[in-house]
Amino acid sequence: MNMGSSFTIYIEGHLWQKKRLKTEEYVLSIDRIEDLAKQQVQRFDWPSFEQNRIRPIYALEEIYVKNDGTGTIPFEIGREETHCIHVHQVMEWNEPLNKAFEKKEIDINEDITAEQALSLEPSPDTFPISKRRASCVYKSGSNLFGAKKYSKDTGKWVLKTLHRDHGYIQAILKTNEQEGCGFMDKIKVFIDASTFEAINYIEKKEMFQVCGILNPSQTASEITISPKEAFETLRERLELTPIYVYDDVQKQYVLCGKLDCHESVDAVSGEVFSLTDLS
Repeated sequence: MNMGSSFTIYIEGHLWQKKRLKTEEYVLSIDRIEDLAKQQVQRFDWPSFEQNRIRPIYALEEIYVKNDGTGTIPFEIGREETHCIHVHQVMEWNEPLNKAFEKKEIDINEDITAEQALSLEPSPDTFPISKRRASCVYKSGSNLFGAKKYSKDTGKWVLKTLHRDHGYIQAILKTNEQEGCGFMDKIKVFIDASTFEAINYIEKKEMFQVCGILNPSQTASEITISPKEAFETLRERLELTPIYVYDDVQKQYVLCGKLDCHESVDAVSGEVFSLTDLS
């Protein structure tokens, strides 16, 4: 990253004009954001393929912290300027729908004509999702999916984000923080971009059950390490790296610190190990 007088800056594989950057002196440190760092150290149920079981661990959930102290930006792999919007809306319904949810085949093939290619016509996946469309997706797609698939779970699931991919609007659903353990409690719903109908979904917990990693009869391990103890163990291993990140609200790149940690703590034994060793 170039913090000098150059007119361009290289960020995560893209080259951007300096006029779209909000330049400022980098002032962040772990001491300044310690309270936030404590909140980001969370417990997860992590699938261990080697041990063929679910392993409870404490790990830091990466996040971008704005250098000017005005807030944070969620960490997302491959985040783009217009592809993703944050909803954070609880999914609720008054009465469950008795009709079962039926999956439909997903078609990710894109037919592009020579004229479209030569004219550099933008892909529909690059179009921003308007507030009106997001509202329609929530009401007609995600909420309907929840009422059918998880009829008794009103108020449990949260519509976190929406983004376009392969012609569909993809909705990311997670359980309320009070309910779940992060990694396993996540669903990706594929929604028709025209009709807002939920077409298909991928559920992490179900996927690992099929693979034989998550056994419903598995006895939960007794947690002996507290969140405070886990944070104190990981504190000296935390990393805070200066980086420019696109802010959806300001519509420009802002200076942030990427809070990250490559190690985790076993919630049962207290063992510290690298996240790359989790397999």
